[in-house]
Amino acid sequence: MYWTKYWKYFAAAIIFSTRIPQAIYKKTKNSAFTTLVLLAVFWASVYCMYKGLDDPFMYFRF
Repeated sequence: MYWTKYWKYFAAAIIFSTRIPQAIYKKTKNSAFTTLVLLAVFWASVYCMYKGLDDPFMYFRF
């Protein structure tokens, strides 16, 4: 039951725990697309921190 919901996350975890992303980055690090993707990830992280999605007391809200 859970495998059908979370198989994408397991696949991503397996791929990102190898050297494949590093090899792809080394080949494309000077392109505009790579710069845009990294900026998008950075600003998404800043937005999540601003909205409080990293709140350590989130689990204590009952």
